[in-house]
Amino acid sequence: SYYLPNLTTVDTGVYAVTFPALLALGESSKLVDFSFKLDMRQTFGNDSRYVEHLSRQALFPSLITAYPRSDNGAGFDMHIALLHAIRSPTLAFLDVCAPSATAENIAVLFRTLVNHPSKDVFASLSVQEPMYREFGEYDVGDNIPSTAILTEEAFLPLCSLTKIREFCFSAYLPISVGDDLVERLTVAWPELTEL
Repeated sequence: SYYLPNLTTVDTGVYAVTFPALLALGESSKLVDFSFKLDMRQTFGNDSRYVEHLSRQALFPSLITAYPRSDNGAGFDMHIALLHAIRSPTLAFLDVCAPSATAENIAVLFRTLVNHPSKDVFASLSVQEPMYREFGEYDVGDNIPSTAILTEEAFLPLCSLTKIREFCFSAYLPISVGDDLVERLTVAWPELTEL
């Protein structure tokens, strides 16, 4: 941010952003569009203390669009910490792509979103898990632990994000939702154009 004071857009492509670079870019008051890869080894040096440190930061004051993606052991926990660090009240578009989704961390991600400073302008949410997981982890008829199932209760907090126009969700875990949830979300999101 010191060397590029007018930087508005960053896309790191296939390269992972380092932790110092993430902090430096996060100070930029003009950065509005950030597409980047997080990698546990390259970004955080396999040190989970960095993830905790990240969640206590106040970064990206003007961000409108964020496209964080990760692999190599960097799962939803890192994205949740990043969302805590993004303090922009103008964040309207979030596209999270991370492996190792669990019912618990998806629910935490959704609760974090509804408590975010941008909750009144938030327009587009995409949460996707890349196809790394082996198919058949749970088969029909398996005794699946209830804590492993993503239920309607995890999605209900999203009803408070009343400006949602686009919602995309894809994860490789058991989901138990019904028509009632879809009805509640569509009532809560009158501007919805893409589901």
